[in-house]
Amino acid sequence: MNNKFIILVTQRNAEPFIKKCLDSILSQTYKNYEVIIMDDASTDKTMEIVRKYPFQCIHNNVKHPYHCINFMAGINLVATDKEDIIILLSGDDWFYSDDVLEYLNGIYQEDIWLTYGNFVPSGGAYGPYCQPIPNTREYRRSDLWVASHLVTCKKKLWDRIKHEDLLMDGHYPNNSFDCAFLYPMIEMAGYKHLKFIEKVLYVYNDNNPVAIENFKKDKRACLRERKYWKAKPSYPELKEL
Repeated sequence: MNNKFIILVTQRNAEPFIKKCLDSILSQTYKNYEVIIMDDASTDKTMEIVRKYPFQCIHNNVKHPYHCINFMAGINLVATDKEDIIILLSGDDWFYSDDVLEYLNGIYQEDIWLTYGNFVPSGGAYGPYCQPIPNTREYRRSDLWVASHLVTCKKKLWDRIKHEDLLMDGHYPNNSFDCAFLYPMIEMAGYKHLKFIEKVLYVYNDNNPVAIENFKKDKRACLRERKYWKAKPSYPELKEL
């Protein structure tokens, strides 16, 4: 099966890194993909670099939280076949190797709806972080957070999330948006349609001082918000989409 991938890149002021990110896409040996770049009103030369690439770029004037708003806007642009597979990539990160899409296409030959893991930091300060989820029904209630980069999902699985369940007090959350959409999709997919990928596919850029500073500043807020998502009702496991 020749799966189509929709690579959603969200970024703001990623001038030092955006070329490495986009080059890692262009170098992929598997070519059945589309790229949507969501730019949050960058004030540096990011856009000058982006315009040299044959990708669709949407320039949003949303200041904060740009990842959440631009991510949602990008998802809403994906009005293609619901069998398409969405890949989430930050503009200051990049694919680990040129066979990432080729490898994922092999994974999605099975009846898989959602994948996560594994990444390495660009600075090499620590090893692989993600690991298999021990119990998809209890994951939301546990203190574990082991589902992260690289996240991919079937568009039709994403469409099963209720929009109100992506909001916190009527707004998109500032720091924990990954919890908002990953908890429901993990629960709906269950073990049968969820895949932990041990092979490293993603490089997380821990050398970006802006990202590191934001993480330190928002860490406590993220923990508070995660309690909100943990307390929400679980989604039922689906037998089919």
